[in-house]
Amino acid sequence: MYILFSFIIIAILIIITLSTKFSEFRKDNADFLGLIITIAATFIGVFLAITFTNNSELQKDKKNVIKILDAASIDIDNSLNKTIATLNIGKIFADSTYSAVEHVKHNPIRMPSLFSSFIENDLILRHFTPEGLQNYSFCMEGLKTIHETIKISEIKNNSSILDNVEIFIKHLEFSKYLISVERAVLNRDISNSQVKEYYERYRTKLVGFSKQELDNMINK
Repeated sequence: MYILFSFIIIAILIIITLSTKFSEFRKDNADFLGLIITIAATFIGVFLAITFTNNSELQKDKKNVIKILDAASIDIDNSLNKTIATLNIGKIFADSTYSAVEHVKHNPIRMPSLFSSFIENDLILRHFTPEGLQNYSFCMEGLKTIHETIKISEIKNNSSILDNVEIFIKHLEFSKYLISVERAVLNRDISNSQVKEYYERYRTKLVGFSKQELDNMINK
């Protein structure tokens, strides 16, 4: 915006100082024109300084967001690896005398804490794409629902509780994918116009079901 104003001012001054149509004006108002040029140059300098400062702050913010995303990705990996281990051992216990339900209860699945706190981070909210925020909401709703279902409810069926753990893993994978997309946008590897396509193309593939199907699986 400030650069645009600067170019407009420069263009007007060039026209006034070089165009033959303003030769009489320049001759009769030389001192006034000099004053205008001085003031305009001052404003242009201020506008450019503000623009460069804003761009510098924006780049600094983006770097900080990327650091947060990278840390959140590692946190998700930790939750994902632990949950996959819980699932695999639970499947073994499903065919034994030891209950898979008891195994999952004693080895609770872990919410990715840093990813969960994104909604409270103003820096994240300002730099996430609208599609990223929508999919973040979808992902967090699924993670919280499944986490509470396993933690609070009295699931007695081995198959049902392992199904819920698998759904939780799918949402963790989706949350990691979401981070990779938003990181790519910040690095300009993906344009804002492509973001919606990326989420629509891979959401069903990674999660594997719609919200209604999720509710049906949880409540079955």
